[in-house]
Amino acid sequence: MKKILLSACAVLVALATFAQSKMAELPKESAINFLANDVLVNYVPSSSLAASAPAPFWFNEFDNLADWTTYDAINGGLQDWVIGTAGPIGSFSMPMGAIASTTSANGFAMFDSDALGTSATNTQDATITYNGTVDCSAYSYVNINFESSHRKFQDSVFVEVSNDAWVTFERYEVHANQGVNDQSANPEFVSVNISSAAGNQASVSFRFHYEGQWDYAWMVDDVSFTATPPHLLDIKSEAFGGWWIGYQSTGDIGSDFTFYPKRQAIAQPYRFESVVFNNGSEDQSNVKMNVEVESSGSNVYTGASAPITIYTNTNDTLAT
Repeated sequence: MKKILLSACAVLVALATFAQSKMAELPKESAINFLANDVLVNYVPSSSLAASAPAPFWFNEFDNLADWTTYDAINGGLQDWVIGTAGPIGSFSMPMGAIASTTSANGFAMFDSDALGTSATNTQDATITYNGTVDCSAYSYVNINFESSHRKFQDSVFVEVSNDAWVTFERYEVHANQGVNDQSANPEFVSVNISSAAGNQASVSFRFHYEGQWDYAWMVDDVSFTATPPHLLDIKSEAFGGWWIGYQSTGDIGSDFTFYPKRQAIAQPYRFESVVFNNGSEDQSNVKMNVEVESSGSNVYTGASAPITIYTNTNDTLAT
């Protein structure tokens, strides 16, 4: 059955105010004096919907330095990946903390762009490559999975996969929908459908690739390969301020304020949105985002996005 429903349910999240420049953060918003009948939205994002996660047929914990080769393409090894247990140390990246991955205690990979960078024009281009290969010959559809912690400034981060010893390769961007200064969950479970490069291949190589210039940091751990399930939808980049679609059609500012004075809520209603990825091996029809809003245990709003089809290895934005 292809029909899978996504639900946005509820827990409190705080509004974070980010600067548009790393060089000088904006002052914090002043406190708001709330009127009677203000609206509080409690919000809980879900990360992935699948019947059950398939067991990995390959796994690596970054617990053996000999398994990996790092390469700094521009700075001669001065700005490179490291494997260890310490978190970022840059003045902007340090607040991220070390990745809280399942096996972080025995090591993880990190590119601390902020600590390594020296100026806004200092280009960084570095990879960390698994030294062996993964046998995917028994699987037509393959996903690579890993735990990730990333904060974005101007950088781009990728998983790259080859089936001919790097004569050719395919690259898959990770955290592609993050905005400037956005930070992922710590950790965020990432699953990428790499079937186009790895399906039915006996010798699959892979690496993580950081491209930036004095940004924040990226940490990865606990890499696995699994057979791609036919039905695997991931919901991310959830918002209730009209960030993805609302502002384009209404002119709203797209801020996820958890408290609204009622008079503002009337003028700028909540608009629930999310980006949904189809990481499964089959196209998914009738995909909907369902939204329920509760107050003191009682339902006060129920809504749903229009049903759409999301083709395998693509994403779309849902809203209501």
